[in-house]
Amino acid sequence: MATCGQFALLCLGLHVLLCQAEVADTNPIEKVMSLLAGLESKITAEGAAEDKAYKEFMEWCDDTTTEVGFEIKTATAQKQELQAAIGKSASDIEVATTGIDEIAESISTSENDLKAATGIREKEHADSSPQSRNWWTRLTPLTRPLSFLRRRWPRTLR
Repeated sequence: MATCGQFALLCLGLHVLLCQAEVADTNPIEKVMSLLAGLESKITAEGAAEDKAYKEFMEWCDDTTTEVGFEIKTATAQKQELQAAIGKSASDIEVATTGIDEIAESISTSENDLKAATGIREKEHADSSPQSRNWWTRLTPLTRPLSFLRRRWPRTLR
């Protein structure tokens, strides 16, 4: 696009020069050659600038490709590590669940044993309670003479 515009300017410039050449009696071929030389230097300078920009862009593309490649390798390694950690955690969960089930079963068994033992103790207590009261009532009349004897003969009844 730029070269078409420059060509149009060149043609316009040539036309102006030709008109001026007739007025000033200068050589039109020399003017055309000078304009063509100026145009050639402009086009060469623009081409060099575009070539430099293209090389910088290609260098950026190469650097970015290398960096992204390294990032992909790093992410792949991290992915594998995380998958291994997930697998280990799943295994740990299974082991912990089994342990929890065993402990829950043990607690249930212990609670049942406790209920049974409590029932037995309550039954024994209910059965022995009247006997112990009866025993104590029989023992109380004997304690009075014993205390009397202890006061009377303290060294003998020890």
